Amino acid sequence: LINEKNLLTSSLEAAKDYLSEIVRSMPSALFVTNKNGFIKTVNRAARELFGYQKEELINQPITKIIEDSAFLYQINQQHPLFNKTLKNIEVVCSTKRGEKIFVAFSCSAIQTNKKKIENYIYIGRDITQQQRFQKRQAAQYVTTRILSESTTLKQAIAKILQAICENLGWVLGEIWTPDQYLGTPAPGKAISHPTELRCVETWVQPSIAISEFTSITSQITLASGEGLPGRVWETRSPHWITDVLHDANFVRSQAASIAGLHSAFGFPIQDNKEILGVMTFFSCEVHPIDEDLLQVMAGIGSQLVQFIKRKQAESVVLESEERYRELFENASDLIQCITPEGRFVYVNRAWRKTLGYSETEIAKITAFDVIHPKHQAHCMEMFGRLMSGEKIDSVETEFLTKDGKTISVEGNINCKFTEGKPVFTRGI
Repeated sequence: LINEKNLLTSSLEAAKDYLSEIVRSMPSALFVTNKNGFIKTVNRAARELFGYQKEELINQPITKIIEDSAFLYQINQQHPLFNKTLKNIEVVCSTKRGEKIFVAFSCSAIQTNKKKIENYIYIGRDITQQQRFQKRQAAQYVTTRILSESTTLKQAIAKILQAICENLGWVLGEIWTPDQYLGTPAPGKAISHPTELRCVETWVQPSIAISEFTSITSQITLASGEGLPGRVWETRSPHWITDVLHDANFVRSQAASIAGLHSAFGFPIQDNKEILGVMTFFSCEVHPIDEDLLQVMAGIGSQLVQFIKRKQAESVVLESEERYRELFENASDLIQCITPEGRFVYVNRAWRKTLGYSETEIAKITAFDVIHPKHQAHCMEMFGRLMSGEKIDSVETEFLTKDGKTISVEGNINCKFTEGKPVFTRGI
């Protein structure tokens, strides 16, 4: 009997050692807590993930690790948990160094011999990199969408600052530029010296109060090399500050301390050698340098540059078109632009005055409503030749005015093509 008892004891100890080895070797983090949330067991993977020694966690509350109060509340509300396991719940956790990481936890209850819920077991896997990748992809996607939907740069920048902060978890975003708003005059802003930077746009997370910091920011200018924006401007490269409170070159450190700001980074919006502006972002937490994030922001900076260049080109084209339109409007010749379907795209003042139609009436008629019936067949044939790419130097025809009078016209006509397709004909 004694021998059987010894064998049983040995078997139980061997089984216990075996299970302990499994727990130690698990790649996932494991915690066991009592019903009050105090840690009773922790494996090696958990200690390595969160940076603690075993004795630093045993008998400590699980809230030392898990910050998500809603998740912990959800666990406490389960009655009972024996047949219910919370699976892959994504929660924010803190490491010993204060870093925020994302962990997907599954949680269930451990049943005692008395069939009472005494302990909870948490098994978690680190999904921080996956979460960061998804959030950074989302920031790039939202930036692309905002730029495609925005008609002005100022409209786009305000939304992009918000999108980057919300997707990447930063509380404050700023845009700094010299005497222009990223290539366009900044309305309502005094012109600073060309070697100085001025903050022209900010976005602040609504839940934080940093009015003193933003007020100081709006009143100052920074020289090349001065502060975070000036340093980015001078070096023409991204810069990361782990904690602005310990950075001697950060000129707003006192206001940042009051606001509770710590980590910050900035990057240039750069077109070849020309820096159009600097974007800066701030966090209330301390973050080590993140090279991957800086790479993502460099990509967003490139998107902004392309948008700026496109808008500048559009502005040049629009200005040119406005000059031509003004020239056409004041011309004494009759000028008209017609689509392949015969609809009027544009007629000038002399055309409207001579034929007697208002702009509203012109929108409802076609070219064949004003071409004399005896010339319509000839004009149809001529339009067909133009649409086929043939050049016609001169044309003579007759128009009918709104009140039925016939007027003779002569001039030249050409066809505009886009990607090989006729867009409209212009007659003068």
